[in-house]
Amino acid sequence: MDPEGYRSLFDLSDQGPEAARSMGAGTLLGRLAHPDQVVGPALLLARDAGRFITGQVLVADGGLHPR
Repeated sequence: MDPEGYRSLFDLSDQGPEAARSMGAGTLLGRLAHPDQVVGPALLLARDAGRFITGQVLVADGGLHPR
């Protein structure tokens, strides 16, 4: 899992909420993810539904990379 754009990382950093807003504005969704939004992709990989997924990086970034 590569949960780039995860809001709590900025909430706990010395950069603060303004850095979080700025980075979030650069995503296709226009915001950073809340912690509960990263749980779904993680559960997919941990449960039977994802048992055939191997050797991949699941990027959960709200569309940060296409921009």
